[in-house]
Amino acid sequence: MLYKFDYTISDAEYFEFSKFHYNSTGGKKKMADVYQGLVLIAGSLVSLLVLLPNYEDFDIWMIIRIIAIFIVLPAIILKIYFAFFFNADSVVKKIIEKQKKEGQLDFSKKQLRVEFEDEYFYSFDDEVEHKSKYSKICTVGDGIDGVYLYANKTMAYIIPNSAFENKEQRDEFVAFIKAKTAR
Repeated sequence: MLYKFDYTISDAEYFEFSKFHYNSTGGKKKMADVYQGLVLIAGSLVSLLVLLPNYEDFDIWMIIRIIAIFIVLPAIILKIYFAFFFNADSVVKKIIEKQKKEGQLDFSKKQLRVEFEDEYFYSFDDEVEHKSKYSKICTVGDGIDGVYLYANKTMAYIIPNSAFENKEQRDEFVAFIKAKTAR
């Protein structure tokens, strides 16, 4: 056995993994797309409403004023709104709260063990033992608060930094797992 980790995942560690996952899988980009779409739609509608009644007085300065008032100003307001209410922390907290209400999160109660050998790795919890080839890991996430081994886009083995003895062991493990999963 090359590496063996026994640990439980705290709420804070799961929160940090969820933020990493949200930021690395496009959640942040999706929110930016929503924000840009809202600004364009709102700005365009308001611009049309202002332009249509005043068509005879139409000039370049009117266009500049309309852009400044109805596109740039809403963009700034929405940017501030999204920064406070739709940042990664608040979005991830809401998702975790919803999952807890629905009984989908029971990670913190389980003692977890993950073992890494030359050809396979094993994961154990209170109920299940699972043997996998390294080829089943599609992505290795090297986050600030842990190492995340993605088996697919939505499922990952979470190995928090608290599972490692020290930074050197963590760095060695990351190099090892990246070498095993290189394609």
